[in-house]
Amino acid sequence: MGLLTVGLMAGCAGGRTPSPQAAAARARQQVEPSALALANRLQVALASRSLTRNGGYVKCTARSADLAYSASLIVSPARRTSITGLSRQVTVTMRAGGWRLAAVDLAKVHFVLPTEPHPAYRVARGNLHGALNVIPDSAEGATALIFIDSPCFNAGSIATRLERGNPTP
Repeated sequence: MGLLTVGLMAGCAGGRTPSPQAAAARARQQVEPSALALANRLQVALASRSLTRNGGYVKCTARSADLAYSASLIVSPARRTSITGLSRQVTVTMRAGGWRLAAVDLAKVHFVLPTEPHPAYRVARGNLHGALNVIPDSAEGATALIFIDSPCFNAGSIATRLERGNPTP
């Protein structure tokens, strides 16, 4: 079964334009501490069996050099948990950490691949934004996927290298 999750990204901020290297470093520095703090909160609150954290640069739009730094968290509960139960635990933990969550009606979202209905939220805190999806998992009952994105920035000539992970400022 193919599941597709959606991370929603906001537009670019205005103002004086820093060098692409400085903008990339700033984007990463905005996201990484928040992702780590959230991962730690979730680890304590859920006593999760595993929590995986990744990060990298992603395109904001298909035809531009605008990138965002995106961190993803995959939360697997310590015990088999229902989708509703895990969704409740994660949303309470995120709200306690200052995150704003807005439910997404997946019936109004176009998916390229088939997907099962599941709780989905847009998330935001300060200038960071992203998504939370709680999806079915045959072994765990449910797994939470969290995406945290920086604002978009113009990566200019280093966009392709950043997307490929080389070099990371």
